[in-house]
Amino acid sequence: MSGPSCSRPAPSRSGRRRPIPRRRRPLYRRVLAQVPESAEAHLRLSEALQEAQDADAAVAPARRAVELAPQSAEAQAHLALLQFQRAQKETSLAPEAIRELKAATLRLPQDPELWARLGEASELVKDGEGALRAWLRLGRLRPGFQSGLGAGLHPRPRHPELRGQAGSPAGPQCPAPR
Repeated sequence: MSGPSCSRPAPSRSGRRRPIPRRRRPLYRRVLAQVPESAEAHLRLSEALQEAQDADAAVAPARRAVELAPQSAEAQAHLALLQFQRAQKETSLAPEAIRELKAATLRLPQDPELWARLGEASELVKDGEGALRAWLRLGRLRPGFQSGLGAGLHPRPRHPELRGQAGSPAGPQCPAPR
């Protein structure tokens, strides 16, 4: 995985990390020139472009992958997270990110990352109800998850010396007061 042709490993939706060599972008483009209906090639090209820090260029192949394989949860989740990444830099893109995140949560309802990003994107557009629904869903999936929204909902330990220890009322996720 080292050497001049590889960048750092990129996460896959399965949780494993795989290398995306820098030279794969031209390869995926060549594959697409011969097999333009390959959802897999469009998805991999989008991932390679995202890894190269070109999220804007990664959107078109990600959308095409979803069009070609509408049943693909991996393609939908990739597009949703890509749109969320873009919305963090340009808030006007948040509604589109929310739309894609909602579609992805329909295909992957047990994916905590999608619910967390949906909550964050909803907060970007000041949709308190949407954010609350997403954070509550995330809280049901991961009861120990501590978000900024949820931090005020949990009691602080009565004894500060117990903060962060197992068995304390706040548990290990509770940040120290500022």
